[in-house]
Amino acid sequence: MAFRSADNDLSTFHFRQKLQSSLIILVLVFLWHISFPNLLSLFSWAMIFRTPRPGPGNGRLGFESDSSVQGLLLFDPNSSLRSPVPVHQDPNLPLTTSYWLAYHSIRSFPTMEPSSKYVALVFGANGISGWAVTNNLFIYPTASTFCRIIGLTNRPMDLSGSQLPKNDPRLEIYSGINLREDIETIKEQMKIKIPNMQDITHVYYCAYSVDVMKIRNINVTMTRNAVKAVDEICSSLKFLSLQTGTNDKIEIHPPLKESQPRIPSPYGDEIFYYGQVDAIEELQKGKSWRWCEVRPDAIVGFVSGTTSIMTFLEPTALFLALWRYVHGPGAEIKFIGTATNYTHTNTDSSQDIIAKSHIYLSTVKPEESNGEAFNTADNATPVSWVERWPVMVDYFGLQGTPPVEGAQTTFPVEKWWEEHQGDYKRMCAEYGLKHRDIPAASWIFTMGVGFSLLQRNRAMCLDKIRSVGFKEELGMTEGYLIAFDRMVAANILPPRKLIGTLISPVKRLASQKIRRLNVTLFCAHAELHKLQPPVSFTTNGARVYMCAAGFPGKPLISQLLIFSFRPSSEHVDAQKPSTMSLCQDCRQLDLADLVDEEYEVQDIILHSSIADLERNVSACDLCQLFHTSITEKLRVEGVSVDQEAWYDTDSPVILRGTQYKDEKYESRGLFWVKVRCDRLSPRAYCYFSFYPKDETTRLENSILGRPIKRPAKQLSLVKDWVRECEDHHQSCHSAPATLPTRVVDVGVEGVREPRLVVTSGEVGRYMTLSHCWGLHPVIRTTSETINGHIKSLPMSKLPPTFRDAVLITRSLGVQYLWIDSLCIVQDSKEDWELESVKMGTIYASSCLTIAASASADSTGGCFLPRSTSNHVQVKCTRKTNDESVSIPVFLRPRPRDFSHLPQSILHSRAWVTQERLLSARMVHYDSDQLLWECRESRLAEDGVPTDAFAVQKLYDMVSAYSRRGITKSYDRLPALSGLAKVMEECTGQRYLAGLWKYHLHYGLLWRRSENWLETPSDGFRAPSWSWASLEGAVMMPEIGNILPSGNEMEVVVRITQAETTPLGLDPRGMLKSGYLQLEGKLRLADPRENPESPGYQRFSTYRKELAIDLLKENGIMVGLAVFDKDYCGSNIPLYYLQVSRRVKEPSRWYGLLLEATSQPQEFRRVSFCRTEEYPLRDWFAHVAEEMITIV
Repeated sequence: MAFRSADNDLSTFHFRQKLQSSLIILVLVFLWHISFPNLLSLFSWAMIFRTPRPGPGNGRLGFESDSSVQGLLLFDPNSSLRSPVPVHQDPNLPLTTSYWLAYHSIRSFPTMEPSSKYVALVFGANGISGWAVTNNLFIYPTASTFCRIIGLTNRPMDLSGSQLPKNDPRLEIYSGINLREDIETIKEQMKIKIPNMQDITHVYYCAYSVDVMKIRNINVTMTRNAVKAVDEICSSLKFLSLQTGTNDKIEIHPPLKESQPRIPSPYGDEIFYYGQVDAIEELQKGKSWRWCEVRPDAIVGFVSGTTSIMTFLEPTALFLALWRYVHGPGAEIKFIGTATNYTHTNTDSSQDIIAKSHIYLSTVKPEESNGEAFNTADNATPVSWVERWPVMVDYFGLQGTPPVEGAQTTFPVEKWWEEHQGDYKRMCAEYGLKHRDIPAASWIFTMGVGFSLLQRNRAMCLDKIRSVGFKEELGMTEGYLIAFDRMVAANILPPRKLIGTLISPVKRLASQKIRRLNVTLFCAHAELHKLQPPVSFTTNGARVYMCAAGFPGKPLISQLLIFSFRPSSEHVDAQKPSTMSLCQDCRQLDLADLVDEEYEVQDIILHSSIADLERNVSACDLCQLFHTSITEKLRVEGVSVDQEAWYDTDSPVILRGTQYKDEKYESRGLFWVKVRCDRLSPRAYCYFSFYPKDETTRLENSILGRPIKRPAKQLSLVKDWVRECEDHHQSCHSAPATLPTRVVDVGVEGVREPRLVVTSGEVGRYMTLSHCWGLHPVIRTTSETINGHIKSLPMSKLPPTFRDAVLITRSLGVQYLWIDSLCIVQDSKEDWELESVKMGTIYASSCLTIAASASADSTGGCFLPRSTSNHVQVKCTRKTNDESVSIPVFLRPRPRDFSHLPQSILHSRAWVTQERLLSARMVHYDSDQLLWECRESRLAEDGVPTDAFAVQKLYDMVSAYSRRGITKSYDRLPALSGLAKVMEECTGQRYLAGLWKYHLHYGLLWRRSENWLETPSDGFRAPSWSWASLEGAVMMPEIGNILPSGNEMEVVVRITQAETTPLGLDPRGMLKSGYLQLEGKLRLADPRENPESPGYQRFSTYRKELAIDLLKENGIMVGLAVFDKDYCGSNIPLYYLQVSRRVKEPSRWYGLLLEATSQPQEFRRVSFCRTEEYPLRDWFAHVAEEMITIV
């Protein structure tokens, strides 16, 4: 594929093919420090090598071109030379040494025709090495070497967070095959799970069991079973590569060579590597396939999932990140190992080098590798912690120093980690990180292998692997920093800040001791990057470009980094947007132009292509915000991008507003803008919201939105919400209730401390707290502490979440607060059983529930810090009769809202569903903003309309319960009966077969979530219009997309009757029958599958094979159906039933696909359906309404 630039800026790189030798530009790096803090200007020249044109004999080096100049291409360091788009690059990813340096030195391979018939099977694909092998198989030694890449894991693997190219059709992951079973069982499981195993040509065995007591027997057995199974099943098998390792219990003088004899008995008897090799040698006798052994030493790497004990890197990284969080940037951290180990040298083996060793030996040099063992390491030069430690900890903004002189003990890392778990949870909450549990065995391995027990020099001799042509290598700490970047991308490390406390890039470059001349550094000011690479990204105020330039005549290509730096400071007011700059197009942007004089939504073309948008990112904050948001969304969702579309001027960047109209208050306004680039990808879009710079400015009929305030200013907003609800919401009104058995009297600030109160039937108002206990010890009432708590619960003794809840309760003028850990005697089984059954009533009778939604435990608090550093000021013209006034407005990324609550930390608790559903009012203190919900409304702190009514809460329950396994399928409705009864009493709405009658037209529009739904084997359970009629998880749409309010929708069916007949005494339990009568419009349906359509691709990416295109007009597919069950066609007629449509766009509608029964005017539900965003005539304009029955 050839890549072109959008202008002539690349012309300086068009060198003639005649040039055959030497360097083009000398390397010059000089550093200029300016006396202003945090301002660092970096300049240097890039050393560029001419590179051979890929073609026959050279192998495929990640790109193809018929021209002599390859241009500038971006390659991701996580995946070597694979794709010219940011497949893995996270815009928040730290700028590490792996990006400062072009660490991949890709050399052409011997002539080797890529074989489309190569099929790889990786055992242990979710381990550190197995993951790396799987990941590198997509691009190494060429991007087309393997046509199928199969990963095998014992436990299920979450592909969404795996950092594997999940959208590459070659990837297959299978789990549930236990290699400890007998061989026949294993073979049978493999044949069932893995299709066409006979096609497998290459096997990579990286599986490992950590059962220390049985480590030899288990691992040898697993290896023998795996090899025997593939030997008997895989008739096309060509090569098997086994990973073993060195042994760290016997002192061996370096360098470690493959020719060194085995450790003699009895010591060698426990080394399972020997047993693995012996088993393979025995099984390979007389066979045509070949094999080899790959021996790494200390493995450096990371894989998402559970923390592996086979690398010391993740625990070390988490420890260093937390050290910085506790002690601040620039803090000193002494080497945590012994003084002796600080000076000893070794050669690390990074996971990518290990992976490439496996693949190279098995595909490029299979004959030379057969039956041989090969050491592998990042490079052949041993390095000590003296050189490695300062660079490694600098990644975290820390200053690495030597250990205490003569120290023979290690720093108590595990103890320090346990003592600072509260800080760790706060760090996770603040940065939105995934919480990681570090097993004790991981700390033992970390301090042993990494920092103390290996008190000797260890170096791998790489002569043997070099002799067969394997030249891949990494610098001194490159493997560490690549792994750290992957941890950031996996959201277990916070993003790094580019601040002045970091080591000088020039010093870092020198510290790498790079001996390869093709590794270069290129830095420039924003004004200097005349070169226009296809892709770039932003990280914490810095604009980063990565490119590769190739020229004929040299067997090398280098990755070059162009880095423009804009100073940043961690001391900027987090609530105050920074000074901004805009390009000419963005300065002319007026949000008022998103609607015309008749308040119809208009499109605005901001730039002619994504490439045009990208050119301005270094000088325009708005372009940077849009570009970063879209590319990050595509990266997270794993969407590949067509580079032709990147520069296509017919692929403009379009802004389209989302308007809200409130008939009751006769007001309207824009509350979102959707920035999209349809030609680039159907999913190349992001939403943004607005708020006026001056909070007192009102923009009626223009902009809806308000700033998100500091925590201290949030209390007044909650007061306003409570007052509005109490004064105007009939269904939310509640009289004072009987107080729970115990409550916390919140006291009076500066006068009386809180205390626990034992009640005796008093009536009053109280609030409740919904929070996560987490792993951190929480203050509790026990038999020993209850008397002390009755006397006093000093604010100084309460954790942050409890303190904040007390402050909120006081501010609302409520005297009592109920907190489970304080109001139930935790060590009394009798009290727990008595009080836990009352919890539903306690939350239902509370005047307000405070939800600490973003706090992992009681130390997190409710008042979380918010940043507005990425809010960009634009203009909005307010038009009156006589004049137009330009009002400054801030545009911001759409904050987390109600749709994100199910993924919040709090919602991981089983009890929270009940607490949320039963509470009459609840205020969520989430990471981005406050969210309010009661029985009549939902409100957000940012002022964006969130009309949902109580029905959304009711159907949250449906979605949650449908995902939970019910042992007996006929219990699907009875399991909800008790909660449904309470909800009926609280809301006054009738419950029918898992739906709610008042909003039944909304409830009908459920759809399946992930897998095909199944018909229950035990006969009738519910009518077809109910989700309970089938087995499986379902989703309810956001009510704002269906009901008439926020999106100006109207319901076009009239439900006249809905009835169910119970099978027993419980009207909400098992059913005998049910039917629904309604008046609506039907059209004959003609469902067709069209995998090429944007709608199909969008749905199938989330849920494979769930959606087919449905509506057809003039040969164009214009809609989607999400079938309840696998639809294979039928002779029975299908019909569309229109349920809801947009007022101003009648072609946009939602409905059902119905199947006719044998009875007149009677139908069964088949699927949910809707139109897409295509021009479509109103199909139902001339269709007469008719009365039908759905059973």
